Amino acid sequence: MKFNTIVFEDWFEIDLPEKWELEEEEDLLTFYDTVDGRGALQISCFNIVEQRAADEIAMEHLNDVIEQFEININRNTKKIIETPYSTIALTAGTSPEKDFVKIWIIVLKNRMLLCTYISDQKSRELSTAEDIIYSIQPA
Repeated sequence: MKFNTIVFEDWFEIDLPEKWELEEEEDLLTFYDTVDGRGALQISCFNIVEQRAADEIAMEHLNDVIEQFEININRNTKKIIETPYSTIALTAGTSPEKDFVKIWIIVLKNRMLLCTYISDQKSRELSTAEDIIYSIQPA
């Protein structure tokens, strides 16, 4: 699979498969497979003004998203991952509409990304969405 690197100046860069498209709306980025897509990957960007540990910030915001959008999370799926560039809090579950949802809160120094992948059911496309997410690094 071939990827193109997209740079969002002063924010982050991301590797997107060639057959995936990007739509930008004000503060929301939506990525999806134009050939045989099953879901959508969305990213919102925020500045961080808090002076706390990245893992605390990420987990707090993950819990806020779970509560606000009433996500029924799968048992024991909340976790923190440290990468060379970021701290990531993540989980998976279902929306009130019974859609599959995976959520990542990515802290990149003084920036935070809220990333969600949503589809009507869990499929192999999730693996591609995860590859895209884990390609994120500071711009």
